[in-house]
Amino acid sequence: MENSELPDEIKLWADFERELIYTNRFFPNVEILSKIEGIARMFADTITEGCVLFRAREYEEVDYILFSDEFDDQEEASEESDKRKRDLYYSVLIKAARGKDSDYLSGRVFSEIVNEKKNSSIWGYSEKESGKPNREKAGLNRASPKYIAYLYLAGDVDTALAEARAQVNQPFSIAEYKIAKSLKIVNLSFSHVDCENNGATMEEVMLYAFIHRAFSSPSNSSDRDYLVSQYIAEYIKKLGYDGIVFDSSRNLGGINYTLFDDSACEFLGSAIHEVASIKVASRRLLPPE
Repeated sequence: MENSELPDEIKLWADFERELIYTNRFFPNVEILSKIEGIARMFADTITEGCVLFRAREYEEVDYILFSDEFDDQEEASEESDKRKRDLYYSVLIKAARGKDSDYLSGRVFSEIVNEKKNSSIWGYSEKESGKPNREKAGLNRASPKYIAYLYLAGDVDTALAEARAQVNQPFSIAEYKIAKSLKIVNLSFSHVDCENNGATMEEVMLYAFIHRAFSSPSNSSDRDYLVSQYIAEYIKKLGYDGIVFDSSRNLGGINYTLFDDSACEFLGSAIHEVASIKVASRRLLPPE
C-alpha cells in the first residue's frame, strides 16, 4: 500500500463516524458497510462448546439492623420477601466471611453454615437475577442501545469485576455460564487475532483497528461514545453472527464477550466476590522524560 493512499482509509472511517453521529443515524455510507462485512468474514471465529464465561452484578448488602424485623409479622411468603430474606442472610455471611464483624456470627456457626451449604451452586444472585436484563430495563451499553438487551460476559472474574467498575470491598455476585453449543462470533480482540496470518491487506488492518478502537477504547458511557460501536454490533448481528469478542478497556489482557442471544448459555451458579485491591500504574506522556 502506498503512503499516499493512507489518508483515504482514514477519511472513509472519519466520514462514517461523523455521518453516523451528526447526519444519518440509521442509513450511513454503504461503501464502508461492505468493507465491515468483509472484516467480519475475515475475523469470524467461534466460542467453543463448554467454554466458561463470567458476569458480574453488584450485590446489595442489606443492613441487618434496618431489616432484621421486616419479616417478623409476615404470615405468607412471597417471591419478594424470600429474596429480601436471602439477601439479609447472605449479607450477614459476607460480614462474617470478612472476619471483621464477630458480632454477626461466631466462627463455629459460620463454618457450620458454609459446610451445610457447600453443595449449593448459588451463593450470589439466581439465574433469573444474573442474566441479561428485562428489555424494558436494559440500559445504554457499548454494543446495545437502551431497550435492547444483550448478555455481556467476560473471560475471567477479574475482567468481569473491572467492567462493572467494582470498588475495593464492594461485593459482587459473579455468575458462571457454560456455552452449550458452538457460537459464531466476530473476534475484535487484538490480543487474540493475528492480522498478518489472516491475510489482511493494510487497508483491512486499518479498518479492523478502527473497529477495535470503537469497542475497546475507554469511554464515558455516553450516547455519543457508543453510537458507532452500537451500529456495528447491530450490523454484525444482521449478518448472522451470534456475538462479538473484544478487548477490555478496564483490565489489560482481559476479554469481553457480547452475545446477542443467551439461549446457548447454561447457568452454572453464582458466587460472591469483592475486589481486594486496585493498583494504578501511570506513565508520563508530556513533557517527555
